[in-house]
Amino acid sequence: MTSRTRLAAWAATTGRALVAGGVLLGAPLDRAAAQEACATYTVVPGDTLRAIGIRAFGTDRADQIYAANRDILRSPDAIEVGQVLRLPCADGSLPIGQEALRALQPADPRIALTALPPFVTEDGAGILVEALERGFAYAGAALPARAPGPPATGDVRFAVLQPVCAGRDISDADRALCSDYVFSQPLGELRYALLTRADGAFARARRLAALDGARFCVAAGYRGPDPAAASLVPAGAAAVRMPDCPAAVARGAADVALVNGDVTAPPGLVALAPLAQTRAVVIAAPRGPAAAALLARLTAALVPVLAAPDWPALRDASPP
Repeated sequence: MTSRTRLAAWAATTGRALVAGGVLLGAPLDRAAAQEACATYTVVPGDTLRAIGIRAFGTDRADQIYAANRDILRSPDAIEVGQVLRLPCADGSLPIGQEALRALQPADPRIALTALPPFVTEDGAGILVEALERGFAYAGAALPARAPGPPATGDVRFAVLQPVCAGRDISDADRALCSDYVFSQPLGELRYALLTRADGAFARARRLAALDGARFCVAAGYRGPDPAAASLVPAGAAAVRMPDCPAAVARGAADVALVNGDVTAPPGLVALAPLAQTRAVVIAAPRGPAAAALLARLTAALVPVLAAPDWPALRDASPP
């Protein structure tokens, strides 16, 4: 199956699944048990005007609902997650005026490109950015707006390390992500290990909290976000970049080395196996229907590209 065919198949399911906490697109949805006529209604993934009408009126009222919302709907089949619709009253009147209804429509969220090499680089490139551009190009669609600079409130973050929300040593930044954001399915992963001297004070550490006061270093080619913000080292710890971080630990210039990948500890050092982490690379969207809709669109564009037979070669050819 070609990438274009995969994209068409996934696009057919866009909006029929809420992507959150690593749940794949196409997962079942929980819907409100009931909705009322003569009220406003916010579209959720999987909705159609016919289904909304049956739940609100007991019969198919798609034509009447469309007529009541022609100012915001291009066609009866073009409803979007997050749109606020008016459901007509029994006498045919509408529960809210057009101006008030437009004010209820959520603002379109933007994409904030968050550096996470090699997936997203400092200059806004990277293998996931390339995959996203390919996915939208295959679909003949324009990319959503991308925001320059640090992410602002309401932006969809592309991409982040998915936090371990049940972890005991979680940072404040990761705790805020767990509380305020939902996540796409995993789009990649990064692995991390901590090395220390076998005869040192931290060789028996089993929790990040046991490393408080340690001097951390990271290699010059470190791939990942700020280690403390991402709960890779204790909160508040500073990690100094050094060309050969493990060697610095061996000679006593640092206490713990944060390294990428699965590593074999050099002589004299041990890997703190309980503190090794494999973290998923995901898109993070603020909780809310508009951001969830954009998250579903982004994931639906990415998945068929990442699953295409030629993608591993293109990915591996990208600079680290």
